[in-house]
Amino acid sequence: MIGIEDLRVKNMTKTAKGSVETPGKKVRAKACLNRAILDGTPGERRRQLEYKTRIYGSVLVAVPPFHTSQTCAACGLVDPQSRQGCGRLFACTRCGHEDDADHNASVEIEARARRTSGSDINSTRSTRTVRVPADGRRRLREAPAPAQAS
Repeated sequence: MIGIEDLRVKNMTKTAKGSVETPGKKVRAKACLNRAILDGTPGERRRQLEYKTRIYGSVLVAVPPFHTSQTCAACGLVDPQSRQGCGRLFACTRCGHEDDADHNASVEIEARARRTSGSDINSTRSTRTVRVPADGRRRLREAPAPAQAS
């Protein structure tokens, strides 16, 4: 099972330009952020994951992204104060759980994916057989026979 956030990339990368009457603020910074988001190609990554999970018999579960980075993976508290500033540390205000922010969010995403899928999938493979790529994609080259000394 693979759990991912169901991100709305189009909404995340809207312009901050504004209009003539109400000009936008920090337009250049928002343009840089948009470029960084689109460089990560989240749409293409999701498309590839959907494609690969069908081939290998896995399950892809997209969970709502709301508060995944603000939810404590240990006690479940949602608190924006647990993520102070733009630091990489997650520190729960209730139970004191500390972890890397990305790791904490990934644990929360996995837990939500398991609840959403409705099954307790314990393995990354739901089938025993693995499909082999087409012949033209990967071929092992035979090593030349060693020269015999006379």
